[in-house]
Amino acid sequence: MRAALYGRYSTDKQRETSVDDQLRAGRARIEREGWEVAGTFADEGVSGSTPLAQRPGGKALLAAALASRFEVLVLEGLDRLSREIGEQERIVKRLEHRGIRLIGTSDGYDTSTKGRKVMRIARGLVNELYLDDL
Repeated sequence: MRAALYGRYSTDKQRETSVDDQLRAGRARIEREGWEVAGTFADEGVSGSTPLAQRPGGKALLAAALASRFEVLVLEGLDRLSREIGEQERIVKRLEHRGIRLIGTSDGYDTSTKGRKVMRIARGLVNELYLDDL
């Protein structure tokens, strides 16, 4: 199974090592599962309110997904993809439609679980509200 990693940190309120920490946790999960790392994508200093396709790493991630270069996407949580619930839904559904499994190492999200839709909506709402509070 080929797995891709994605990490993002947004502002000076996070440590620059945040992306490295996210990717390290993702690599550990990939190793535990016995998968192969097929790509690593990241965006540093980019807000979760910026559409994924407008971020350099996000754009490359989407291109790799559309080219079927991986079957699993491992990231810290859904908020790394987007903090806007509508965009989060579009991204997740687009990836799921291509047969890509998403796993959040921190938030516990996994597209292979039955309760994924409820969790995704709840997480999306929390993520968007967090952005509003900022």
